[in-house]
Amino acid sequence: MFFSLKNKCNYFSVNWALMNNCNYKCSYCHPDLNSGSIKAPSYEVVVQFVENISSHAKKLGLTPYFEFGGGEVTLLRYFSKLIQLIHKNGGLVCIVSNGSKSLLWWRENAEYLNGVSLSYHVNDIKDEVHFLKVAKILENSNNTRLHINVMMDPHKFNDCNSFAERLKNRLNVQLHCNLYLKGLAMVLSQKNINTPMFKSY
Repeated sequence: MFFSLKNKCNYFSVNWALMNNCNYKCSYCHPDLNSGSIKAPSYEVVVQFVENISSHAKKLGLTPYFEFGGGEVTLLRYFSKLIQLIHKNGGLVCIVSNGSKSLLWWRENAEYLNGVSLSYHVNDIKDEVHFLKVAKILENSNNTRLHINVMMDPHKFNDCNSFAERLKNRLNVQLHCNLYLKGLAMVLSQKNINTPMFKSY
C-alpha cells in the first residue's frame, strides 16, 4: 500500500550538526554539544551534499533551508564559504551561535544568514560588549532574523535579568520569559520576517 504525502511547506529543511566543537563549556550543555567528538566532513563532501539538496529541492519547487547547530558552528574553518554557497544556490541559512566570532566575521557574513539564534551564557561569555555589538550588527542586517536566548543561571539570576534588560533597551525588542527543560531563559526576538526560525524549548 502506498501513501501520498502532501507538503504544504515551501521549504526543504535540513537540520545539520556538522561538528560539535565549542569554545564554551557550559555546565548545562550535554557533552554531545561541545566535546569535539563529531568531526566535520571535508569541504568537498559538504559541497556535494549542498548541491544535491539544492537540486532535489528545486525539482520539488521548494526552497532549501539549512539549520546549523553545534558545537559552535562559526568555528568551522570553511563555514563562510559554505553559507555563501547555499546563498548562491538560492537556499536559506539559520544558525545557533554564542556570538564569539569576530565583529568583522559577522559584518562580512550577516547577509548570508537568514536567521541567527544567539545564546548568552553568563558563566562563559568572554566579552559582553562584544555580544551586544554582534547583536546590533545582526539587528541592522536587512536579511537576518535575530533571536536571543539569555540562559538563566539561578545563582546569577539578577545578572542575567539585568543583561536581558540591557539587550531589550539597546535593540528595541520585546522581552519574553519561557520555561526551558533545564531552567528559565529570557527570550528576545525581533524582525518577524517570512522565513522559518528556531523554536524555544
